[in-house]
Amino acid sequence: MNVFEILVPGTWVEMDDRDLAWKIEGYIDTMHSYFNEAAMVLELFIRAQADHRERFAAWTAEQHAEQKDAVSDTAMQKITTKMCESPEDSLKHLQAWHAHMIALRRQKWASGEVPMEYSQTLPRLYARSFLFSVWTIGRMLDRIARCDGVPEACRRIAAQFWAELPGLKGMRDSSAHVDERVDGMARGKKIETRPVDGGLARVPGNSIMFIENLVNDTFVGTAEDGSLAEIEVSPKTMAVVQQRVQTLINAFSWRGVGRLRPES
Repeated sequence: MNVFEILVPGTWVEMDDRDLAWKIEGYIDTMHSYFNEAAMVLELFIRAQADHRERFAAWTAEQHAEQKDAVSDTAMQKITTKMCESPEDSLKHLQAWHAHMIALRRQKWASGEVPMEYSQTLPRLYARSFLFSVWTIGRMLDRIARCDGVPEACRRIAAQFWAELPGLKGMRDSSAHVDERVDGMARGKKIETRPVDGGLARVPGNSIMFIENLVNDTFVGTAEDGSLAEIEVSPKTMAVVQQRVQTLINAFSWRGVGRLRPES
């Protein structure tokens, strides 16, 4: 798996104001908790994407086999025979066919098979978790940068974080306010969507609203200003986060024994 290391130079932040130092240490610990979440959920996302591709291929083959078996099934032969004999009752017999297929599906679920419609939601579920973990890290960087008495570099680091992930805030807001996006709204106002002409999609008109769309490894949504907000759920994005977190930690003076995280 991908492991994203953070080297903490010491045990305590070295500052004259111990209350502020204690606060900063708490912020950094909280930020690192979300860093761990982002790293782990990224791994789960990558695995879920691979599993879904494999399962979808197997499911497609199973569907063909299931249809073939159903046609050869004795119960289904009786249904199809009646359909041929009584065309006027075709709807009733189609309903019987449908009920038979439902029974077959329920047998699979009872045996422990996870419905495809459930398992295919996992990549998007992990993408959303990754999005919010990364966004929370950005918020913690902002919180540290606003503290009086911290190194000036903290403000530059926070600004650089958001500049390197320009779609993060818009995508987070879109995901957090799905109820509004479904209505094409943001903060109670109608969103004027823009034409999309990029690598992910090409929509010349202004009528498309993207709501938590997952395109390969990119999470996409319509931002408040109508533009397309996106964030890659990828090691590349995680590396950006890693660099900014490490740079912020290095901006402080430390005392005590250093630590490499993850610690185990």
